[in-house]
Amino acid sequence: MHAIITFTKEDFLTNYLFVVSKSKAITRMRRRGVFVLSGWLLLMAIVFYFLEDLTWMWYCIAASCAAFILFPQLQKLVYKKQYKKFVLEKFGKLQDVPFDITLTADKFIYKNIFSDVSLNTSQIENISETADYFFVKFHSQDTITLPKRSFDYNELNSLLTDIAQANNVSINRELEWKWK
Repeated sequence: MHAIITFTKEDFLTNYLFVVSKSKAITRMRRRGVFVLSGWLLLMAIVFYFLEDLTWMWYCIAASCAAFILFPQLQKLVYKKQYKKFVLEKFGKLQDVPFDITLTADKFIYKNIFSDVSLNTSQIENISETADYFFVKFHSQDTITLPKRSFDYNELNSLLTDIAQANNVSINRELEWKWK
């Protein structure tokens, strides 16, 4: 199967957000931020309780609850903004560059004006499908994005299913995936 793909900044951002959302270390770090902030506010509430300042105690409890509920949403927006900036810096030169992609049962071959990359399908760790993309993760931690708009879906799905079965790899269907 062969295709020429021109990735957009949204393609690169979606790839990065998907990879980051699957990272256990990043997920743990984001959760820790929420718990640390909420925990400090509860600790402050306890201090104010012992100081017999009930007004500030209730303010701290309310702030802790608000932080626990609202901070993840704020975090989502801030992280996305930072990732967008990072993607533009890192992949800005690749935006609107045509990639010549050849997919076979044995290899994925990517060619562009900067490089030629050949990856063996035996090195695939997993394949994930979202509403608009297939993400192919390799043992080297590289992730290849295959936009569905650039391929015949049935042919691509069939090829990836055959590759997954041949290499004993799972295909994760996350058609409702969103950055959160």
